[in-house]
Amino acid sequence: MSIQTSFRIRLANRPGELLKLTNALSQAGINIEGGAGINAGGTEGTLQLLVNDTSRTEQILREQNISFEKIPLVLTWIPEKVGGLAATIKPLADAGLNIDTLFGVRQEGDQNLLAFGVNDPEKADKILSTRSNA
Repeated sequence: MSIQTSFRIRLANRPGELLKLTNALSQAGINIEGGAGINAGGTEGTLQLLVNDTSRTEQILREQNISFEKIPLVLTWIPEKVGGLAATIKPLADAGLNIDTLFGVRQEGDQNLLAFGVNDPEKADKILSTRSNA
């Protein structure tokens, strides 16, 4: 398990905004390793990205005058099976932790790497590090 920095980015909800951002990141050699986005019908959307180069990403976002927050995410592998997610998050809920972000990063074999945003990343990482992944 690990804690990695992600970026919660606010983009205008209009054609081409996401393309401009992803072009700038790719031109800088930045790989988007995972992410999720949502727009609830307003003038802005929220995009949360996990990238391979956080310092360069932060520099690009500042240069582009794009609003963002750096958010720690806990990464953990969970089994690809019925109830795998429920079994993973139960100890977090039992410990009083709130999950405000969840997205898949990648799959390898019968395991999925998930990213969790929680109100206490260090506590969540400790809990997830001590559980069995079977």
